[in-house]
Amino acid sequence: HLTRITQLKKLLAYGKLKQAKEFIDNTIENEKLVVFANHIEIQKTLHELYPNALKIDSTTSQVKRQEIVNEYQNNPDQKLIILSLMSCNAGLTLTSASKMLILEYLWSPLLMSQAQDRIHRIGTKDTVNIYNMIAMDTIESQEIFPLLMEKLDTITQILDGVEIDSENNMQVSF
Repeated sequence: HLTRITQLKKLLAYGKLKQAKEFIDNTIENEKLVVFANHIEIQKTLHELYPNALKIDSTTSQVKRQEIVNEYQNNPDQKLIILSLMSCNAGLTLTSASKMLILEYLWSPLLMSQAQDRIHRIGTKDTVNIYNMIAMDTIESQEIFPLLMEKLDTITQILDGVEIDSENNMQVSF
């Protein structure tokens, strides 16, 4: 069952590539963007679409990672970086970008939150915008993303004593 879900998630990601490309093209005209994907094939496809983009995945050494991060952070002409969700959800600071596109999702809301924190760091001056690309009327929108939000709500209640009221978009302390 999990293998089928994994294959469905990959197919959904392929199905979102046209809209992702449109979003990426529009964004990098004027500003930097961080894109997260999970499947290696999706990351490779994105890099084929954007051969000048920087990329960090599981094969990138620690030394090379830092070189890539430095290039992205310090070069205003370097507008796009493509990252692996599993390999890059922690330990990178990419505050030169204020926009992020998440194309695929992991099962852990904490890992997803960690990924978002790559651009939302202490000292960040610009407003940060995280865009979650979700395929509507699919397993992603009906099961995967709601499950992630439910898990996040449970974690938030346990750790912070705060319940997320998603219908009214507010926090309720207890």
